[in-house]
Amino acid sequence: MQLLPLLAVWRFVLQRHERIIHVFLRNRLYNDIILRRQGIHRLNSCEVQPYDIVVHGYQTLSVLFRVCRHSRDVALSFYRVHLPCWLIKGSNTRSTILQTGVLYFNPEVDFLYIRPEYYADFDSRLFVLFLHDLRMLHDPNHVGLLNLAIDRHGLTGPSGVHSGLCSIDPDSIQESLRSCLAAILKHLRQVFFVFGPYDSRFDPGAYLDEPSLETYVNRGIPVAPMALNFRRLHPDPRPIAQHLTRIYLDSDPNFMPNIWRAILSLYLGEGTQVNTEYRLLVSSIPDEYEIYDCFDGERWLGMEQCTWDTRNFRVEDFTQTVFGFWLFPIDAFGPAQDSIYFGSVPNFVGHPTTWPDLAWVELPRRL
Repeated sequence: MQLLPLLAVWRFVLQRHERIIHVFLRNRLYNDIILRRQGIHRLNSCEVQPYDIVVHGYQTLSVLFRVCRHSRDVALSFYRVHLPCWLIKGSNTRSTILQTGVLYFNPEVDFLYIRPEYYADFDSRLFVLFLHDLRMLHDPNHVGLLNLAIDRHGLTGPSGVHSGLCSIDPDSIQESLRSCLAAILKHLRQVFFVFGPYDSRFDPGAYLDEPSLETYVNRGIPVAPMALNFRRLHPDPRPIAQHLTRIYLDSDPNFMPNIWRAILSLYLGEGTQVNTEYRLLVSSIPDEYEIYDCFDGERWLGMEQCTWDTRNFRVEDFTQTVFGFWLFPIDAFGPAQDSIYFGSVPNFVGHPTTWPDLAWVELPRRL
């Protein structure tokens, strides 16, 4: 086979999936404690920034890096951002065993789900420094971040504590960082606000101190796996109308968009127009269980069914479970409210007015 057609095939393979990559920002001093406990010593050539990047290493490296020299060259060119980081060893992200590595990243295709680890006295200004370094140091095209996934902890800190992105005083960071952050905010293409309540596919009333819904099981809500690659289906092709009548979220769906508008106003000025596409990402995250492949998925569904049987739920619905997440417009649960509040962010059960798109993850087979 001639090389040029093969190169085109490899590029097509890389472009056909989007990815959401979980990136944890960790205080460097705190990470040093973890590394010392594991007997790992930093090399002098390691990064010197005051934060560490910790990435779930599962499926972050395309197989094309290992096929041959030519396929590796194609992959290196496509994933032009080569971000030094610490990878969590193995497929189990509950492990804290780390190894040095590189995250290969394409800003035009990939999403970064950025999650500062605030429990370790993380300085929120390091969030801005990371975005600056990603754009100015690691991306040869100086683009950096175009597609962002973020949850309420990334915006406000845990439990509404003022330690998130919204709490940063612009006057406390250098002018170069402020202008860089403003440029990133202005040119973001897509932002996903992540809602992932645990086990939200059954009896949400139990979470809200409401009377238990005896027969309520929501098979329609997608289950979030650990795999990165997803494909969008416009809209979800399954018969899910009944499943959209009651969806449990871990916070008010207007909360994160309102916080985001306040951040835009702070750095871009009141009324500045941006062309960013916003979506609410909704999925059910298995509690204390991680789904990496078909075997894990089948096992999880069996465990879930056992839980329903134990609670005497009558499950008469046979809607096919999918692994992935829903994407709603930000006004799908009603018009945005102007209020912004901190502290305890209330849970929410709503009926969306819009049928969602489905971001579908095809789980790999276990070898």
